[in-house]
Amino acid sequence: MHSFRLIFLFLLISLLTEFLDGSQENIAVCVTGQIARWMPERHIPNLIDNNLNYFFSFFFVFQLKNSHHPVAYHKQGPTNASDVATDKLDEALARVSDLYTRQNSELANIRHVTPYTDLEWRKYLNLLSLNQKLDRIWQFSDNQKIILNIYRNQQKCLTDVINREEERNKRYDYLFYTREDLYYFHPLNLSIPINLLKQKHQVTMKGKKTILVPSCHLVAKDCLSWGGVSMRLEIVRREEADNVFGSRLKFYRTLYTNNVTVKNPELFEFQQLKELKYQLCKVSVEVMGITVARPSLLQPDGVCFLSHDIQYTFREWHQICVPVHFLPKIADMKCSNYTFDYENHLLRYVNQSERLIQVDHVPLPSELKSENTRHIRRDSNKKRKQDN
Repeated sequence: MHSFRLIFLFLLISLLTEFLDGSQENIAVCVTGQIARWMPERHIPNLIDNNLNYFFSFFFVFQLKNSHHPVAYHKQGPTNASDVATDKLDEALARVSDLYTRQNSELANIRHVTPYTDLEWRKYLNLLSLNQKLDRIWQFSDNQKIILNIYRNQQKCLTDVINREEERNKRYDYLFYTREDLYYFHPLNLSIPINLLKQKHQVTMKGKKTILVPSCHLVAKDCLSWGGVSMRLEIVRREEADNVFGSRLKFYRTLYTNNVTVKNPELFEFQQLKELKYQLCKVSVEVMGITVARPSLLQPDGVCFLSHDIQYTFREWHQICVPVHFLPKIADMKCSNYTFDYENHLLRYVNQSERLIQVDHVPLPSELKSENTRHIRRDSNKKRKQDN
């Protein structure tokens, strides 16, 4: 009788675990940018631990070489990531991988890419024979390749997401895109943006047939959007992710065909959504309390804010894009006399990761190859059984 009860209890626990796993929605989080601004520990309490009913897979795409975009600001002037030694990078990544080995998250993939130059982009877009410049987003005509490399990195990340789906034999429910230097003003509650993506409304077709269509296709915050889509954090359903993040370079090429220009990348992304007939939904910064920040050794919280990352000023109009509860802190956290030590920032994840969050150490492979992916896999079921 005792053994029967044990068997029954084991079956009950197995069925309950299977049910909970099946009801947990899966989110792929694409993070792209520069390793010098990477602040991976901030996702743990603000996204992962605050949304235990979701499972998160993180995909990082970093530009480490030949970057023409300033990634660290010194008093002496900008410094590129390629100017800084990366001998501690693998050890730092190993520590960071520990941060994401949790009940409801994994570090799924890290990819290292070399950004395209201006000439390479003109070749890619077939502009050389037309003697055309990279100028469709006219506010950034001098450094258009930076924006194009962002969209290329999004495509790379989407490829990694698809590969992971094939390995898991399971499709993600949502895809997040964000930057490497994302800062959370407060823990993010996903219930509002996710519920917006789940809403549908009736549309009557020509034959008077009524169908349900999504009310929102992309959710972003409603400030610092510069007339379009705020690029700090974008959330879409997985079924729209290929069209949104996988076709931005293709849409950019059509601007030449149609002889169209747009002012900024935010408007470019908004025009792409209109072309796709997708609906943008915006939520307040009180709901999506995020921005981007710069790592700073001078600040107690380790970051500072550039003015355009927390406020928008145009002529007489002024808007602060900060939650009310955070306003008293802003004055002391603005970047002034900004200095940054890339190596010490990276070494934080070697020397201090145990204090960031206590986890078991699992080393990574030591070699990071350009244009190849490095897969960091976790047997989720095995890990959950061990935790239980």
